[in-house]
Amino acid sequence: DGANLQYSVDGGTTWSNVGSTNSLANCLNSNWYNISSITNLGSLANPRHGWAGSVKPTSGSCLGGNGSNGWVSAKHCLSDLGGKPNVRFRFIFGSGTTCNDFDGVAFDDFVIENAPPIVANFSSECAGNSAYAFTDLSDNCPENWLWDFGDPNSGAANTSTVQNPAHTFSGPGLYTVTLRASSSCSGADTITFPIEIPGLAITVIPPSCPGGFDGSASILPNPDLMDPSFAWSTQPPQLGPTATKLRAGTYTVSVNAAGICPFTATVVVPESGPSPTPQTNTLQVLSDTTIALGNSVLLTGVASDPGRILSYYWEPANYLDCATCLNTNASPLQTTSYTLFATDTSGCVISDAVTITVLLGTVYIPNVFKPASASPNDRFTLFAGKDVDKVEMLQVYDRWGSLVFEKQNFPVSDPQMGWDGSIGGVAAAPGVYWYLVKVRFLNGFEEVFKGDLTLLR
Repeated sequence: DGANLQYSVDGGTTWSNVGSTNSLANCLNSNWYNISSITNLGSLANPRHGWAGSVKPTSGSCLGGNGSNGWVSAKHCLSDLGGKPNVRFRFIFGSGTTCNDFDGVAFDDFVIENAPPIVANFSSECAGNSAYAFTDLSDNCPENWLWDFGDPNSGAANTSTVQNPAHTFSGPGLYTVTLRASSSCSGADTITFPIEIPGLAITVIPPSCPGGFDGSASILPNPDLMDPSFAWSTQPPQLGPTATKLRAGTYTVSVNAAGICPFTATVVVPESGPSPTPQTNTLQVLSDTTIALGNSVLLTGVASDPGRILSYYWEPANYLDCATCLNTNASPLQTTSYTLFATDTSGCVISDAVTITVLLGTVYIPNVFKPASASPNDRFTLFAGKDVDKVEMLQVYDRWGSLVFEKQNFPVSDPQMGWDGSIGGVAAAPGVYWYLVKVRFLNGFEEVFKGDLTLLR
């Protein structure tokens, strides 16, 4: 048993169902037919779709389920009837003679009105270099979408009929993106929105000579951007519109600003033209080396044509006797890479680098001493090279954990600065004691040592 809604446009001679069980559910179609075969509609409907159901469970041949147990609002678009001069509607019911306490279909208000109009709208977000993803936000259930990205140079990709497309614009410029959203029941609406893809004016200055690194590259966004930021793929990254000290090669620059999608551009710095001199000058410094902290090493370089060299300079200048000399002593406090730059008469800047690895020295701490003896080990102290700045703290404890001696901030390798083996002016008993030492190296590094000490008498 169940019911169905039908219409006629020929005065009631023929009747057709309004919708079907396959009607798309959206803001215009809801709670429509829930049964695809109502037996007792007989020949009144083909197919015999409609509403039926009971809140009761199935019992024998009496089918239960699908019942609403209350009033619901059902609605359906009538797009096929628009403009018809004469339309009739009727409800048809089918009822059998069994399972009568399972029956029950009723209708109350029946309203025909204009469908709410489409209100076109969309949003956009960045999807890569010159690419945007668009999201349809149109109201009142559009069924069809026609996008025009205002980019005829993109060819067939300039239009799309998918609901949420993406588009990569063919180049810099101001584009007008248009969306026409429509449905068979609610008509159509159109909205436009501007998308601007910034352009870049790129200026490149190649290195002054082959192998040089004094090239540069600059970018100028068009149009002007609000509070732009830049990041070049140099090491370390350079963060302005101009990158300097560039060798020939390919670089990228990332650009971001308020109101635009971040994008990346590729900049090629070419090799310089032919050298104005017959032979390219080269520069070589000594090989990487290792020194102990507190020692120095001679840095020097060799140019293939030293007569053409106008000036030298080292970077960084830290811990160098002369930063503008070809030969200079370096006394770094930590491992450092130095680069020697030379400018020759052709205007070329050439360079080479060397790394000085700095090792911490050895600290010697005796493990036995005999106070008041002729032995040089009659006091307990520390011995080290000139890489140690000072002993920040020396503490000695007895076997019960009591502090018996402490001294702070004194030089190493001076026995008079150590423990003489007494406690409060009284000779300490022979035996095993424990020490805790903190030393400070010239480079500011601190190290703690601890261990046992045997006192002999």
